[in-house]
Amino acid sequence: RTMRMEPKSMYSTNMIFVSGTICSGKSYLGKELADSFDYDFIEISRIVGGILSSNMRNDLQGHPELDVQIIDAIKDIRRSTRKDGLVVSGTRQVEILHAFPNAETIWMNTPLSVCLTRFMERDADKDGEATLEQFDHYMTQDEELGIESVKKYITLNNYKKERRNDEKN
Repeated sequence: RTMRMEPKSMYSTNMIFVSGTICSGKSYLGKELADSFDYDFIEISRIVGGILSSNMRNDLQGHPELDVQIIDAIKDIRRSTRKDGLVVSGTRQVEILHAFPNAETIWMNTPLSVCLTRFMERDADKDGEATLEQFDHYMTQDEELGIESVKKYITLNNYKKERRNDEKN
């Protein structure tokens, strides 16, 4: 598949956060952006996995106090990268986005039916058994972590940016 990439100049802060529901295509788009712009790429689940010494999805849930550690880890990665920027995939807590107010943000508006199909097809070890019940369980956990606040933040933030750009033109 080919994707039409936005011009690099659209991403002036050198940090891009890609968020969305499970199996929405966050990692795919994040890696494409990172490759296209010569940015580093990191998934929040890998950061949390490093903190908790686990990459199993169930082990990564239920630790809201990790926000500060995740934010610090992202700052460390951004400071230490030799690349021009950083793409971060999988933010589920709005506090993380608040810590990087100038970062570009993308919400993956993927239909849930597509996400479910991808979940069933990928059958990843980190997900456990690929069932409808498991998918629903992960969706509920993401809601508990605040994924809806992330969606609202990104949607509103991008709307405000578009309005400012329209007013300039």
